[in-house]
Amino acid sequence: GVFAKCSLLLLLILSTLLGAQSTPEDFKKIPIEANGIRFNQFVAIVQDQEGFLWLSTNQELLKFDGYEVEIYRHDPEDSTSLTGNHVGKLFVDTEGNLWAGNTKGLSRYRPNCDCFVNYTLSSTHKSAYMDAVFQNHFYSVPQESVVAITEDRDLQLWAATAGGDLFRYDRKQDTFIAYRNDPK
Repeated sequence: GVFAKCSLLLLLILSTLLGAQSTPEDFKKIPIEANGIRFNQFVAIVQDQEGFLWLSTNQELLKFDGYEVEIYRHDPEDSTSLTGNHVGKLFVDTEGNLWAGNTKGLSRYRPNCDCFVNYTLSSTHKSAYMDAVFQNHFYSVPQESVVAITEDRDLQLWAATAGGDLFRYDRKQDTFIAYRNDPK
């Protein structure tokens, strides 16, 4: 009766759970290497709509197709290179744009030229300080450092900076608009 049905249900649930457990053989470690340099520590990872993995090492941005790696770095002589090398945030919006937030602002990848459009997010604050994992060891961070990138339910792109400012992307004007806290 009821005991047999409950036992059968429990057996089905346990077999499903146990069958879903992963073993070390299920995972394959893929070395990511370019020009003899092995990359194994990443700050941010995102996959774009083309299937590329974008990885930030906090010193460069990598585009990985599963076999080969392309490296992107800031080049002061090239205005279409990354704004800065310290990319801490990566985001792909609903239109398929890759956004790379770094200590100097935001960079949007343009696949047609394999280049970036850069945006500086100016802060009204003089300085920003971050606590390293709540251990009261504060260090200075550029106020325009991007700490978050997201889209809301209306598909508006937003970026927040270490200086405490919030910016909304105006797609028509291709610019970011600062939003100030006004409690009135």
